[in-house]
Amino acid sequence: MLQMQRLFNLAPAPEVLRKFLIVLLPVDLAFLLLHIVLRGFEAAEVIEKVPPLLSVFGDVGLAERFNHAKWILIVVLMVALFRRLRVAAFLAFAVIFLLILADDALRLHERGSVVVNTFWPTMPTFGMSKGEMGEVVIWAALGVVAVPVILWGLLATERRWWRHAAIMLAGLSGLVFFGVVFDIMQEPLHYIQTPGVTYWLLQLAGLVESAGESFFASFTAASAIAIFYACGRLADGRHSGIGPLPVPRHQHVAVRSQHREVRRKEG
Repeated sequence: MLQMQRLFNLAPAPEVLRKFLIVLLPVDLAFLLLHIVLRGFEAAEVIEKVPPLLSVFGDVGLAERFNHAKWILIVVLMVALFRRLRVAAFLAFAVIFLLILADDALRLHERGSVVVNTFWPTMPTFGMSKGEMGEVVIWAALGVVAVPVILWGLLATERRWWRHAAIMLAGLSGLVFFGVVFDIMQEPLHYIQTPGVTYWLLQLAGLVESAGESFFASFTAASAIAIFYACGRLADGRHSGIGPLPVPRHQHVAVRSQHREVRRKEG
């Protein structure tokens, strides 16, 4: 609980972060509870199966579409902040979350896994299924693209913006854990010899994964909104604790021209 409070305090506008989490998290929770209820109906044979649109598993459900909306919001806000402030970290996060959106919407790691297994049939699996190992290879390839982008964004950013980058990086780390690491951690469950136990353990693990992804997606989207709000408040001349906004180059040029004109008239 203390760590979560510290994470909230890291946000440049924690009150805005809390307000938007109060909006986003109940929607995530509603999708999860609806899925659980419908899964119970399926187990009791009240319904044949959970409708894909209402399932938190898969890529066509409303819960997944809601996450897509969060990715789009983050990308739009980060691009807007970069265009306004020229802070490299914001551009880096825009690229990363655009990559996440593409992976989710186009199912890059699932489709890429098929390609990997087609062209590398003798690929070592280290005890995992070929499909899962193929996804690991694709995730590694995406990481090769993402890590340099993040490092460039952080190293090219002034120290006063690191607080903003840190809160976004915290959200991204949570997403990577639940979307990649926790997904891989579920693989040993397939080797349990009791079918009924395996099924329900996989269901539970899938719910935890979906809940974690949804929470950190909402947290990161709310953080992006908080950063956008804090920078807008700073532009209005109110305190935000991050120093003055950089003056665009064309304004510097205009001021110098005015000074030269004044000196010419005085001379």
